[in-house]
Amino acid sequence: MMYLEERIWFPVSGYENEYLITTDGKIKSLHKRKYQEEIVQKIDRGGYVTVTLSRNGISKTKWVHRLVALNFIPNLLNKPEVNHLNGNTKDNRMENLEWVTHRENILHAYEIGLFMNKKRRNINQLRLFD
Repeated sequence: MMYLEERIWFPVSGYENEYLITTDGKIKSLHKRKYQEEIVQKIDRGGYVTVTLSRNGISKTKWVHRLVALNFIPNLLNKPEVNHLNGNTKDNRMENLEWVTHRENILHAYEIGLFMNKKRRNINQLRLFD
């Protein structure tokens, strides 16, 4: 017999009374019309998972990986970007995300083969100031 692990839901930072989120990026609405209904997630042109959240009649599209990071991953060094460790932009589990600088994000993409520069710039050029 197989048991499914039950998800734990937490309030979304900035939307505490409107939405709940899990560590793997699932989001539920707390609005009356769609109470406890999971929000439909879409893929943007860059391949990132997004959701549309609304508050006070204003809707905003948010990247799910950033919502997960903002809610569950401390950003003690105030780094601006969120990196997918395995390179899969659809894998928004907390364990697969980390806060990085833009430079660290690009370097990681080179290292795992996601980013190929047309000029084939040497990866060591990116490490000059490490």
